Amino acid sequence: PRGVSATLVSASPPSVHASALLARSRFLRWVPLAGRCAKACVLGGLTPVSSLDPTDFDQPVAVNVTANYRLIRALEPLLRQSVTIYRKVFGPRSPEVARYLDGLIECVFRSGRYEQTESVIEEALTILGDAGLEKDADYATLLSRRSRVCAERGDLKQAEELAQRTLALRRELLGSSHRDVALSLFDLALLREPFNDFKGM
Repeated sequence: PRGVSATLVSASPPSVHASALLARSRFLRWVPLAGRCAKACVLGGLTPVSSLDPTDFDQPVAVNVTANYRLIRALEPLLRQSVTIYRKVFGPRSPEVARYLDGLIECVFRSGRYEQTESVIEEALTILGDAGLEKDADYATLLSRRSRVCAERGDLKQAEELAQRTLALRRELLGSSHRDVALSLFDLALLREPFNDFKGM
């Protein structure tokens, strides 16, 4: 987001030790830690498996899967510690705490703990709702995250309802031409694709 500082780290797939050092150095520099964004992808060779060299197979797995696993494992405790700091600074029911929970939500979601993810999302939504911020862009983001959790758990009906709420709220707040509205339309299309139903979008 505009006005927010970030640190970009370019690195080969880190080892367990390197991931821990990276996480600790980021935390010490940027206390409290707001989140993490890891963008890396290796396609690998497009060839029959029998012709694929083992090293060409190992590299995509190391970059696309193992590196993110190690970073999530190293950073989640620091994100939780950062949330504790925010609760003490702003108060446990502050909207700032709800917004800050987003980094932890993404980290827990990426590790496949959907029930725990929903619990943190519910806490953040309740805080914003109690503050009268149900017509807020951050509230829409949380609805979108809950929709993703429902989809991963196989509750497509609930996922679509939440996606519809997200789309309507973003259109109201941001206008029909905003990037986030386009993302909501894309999410809704993905949910409806299995049924070939794109009416009313």
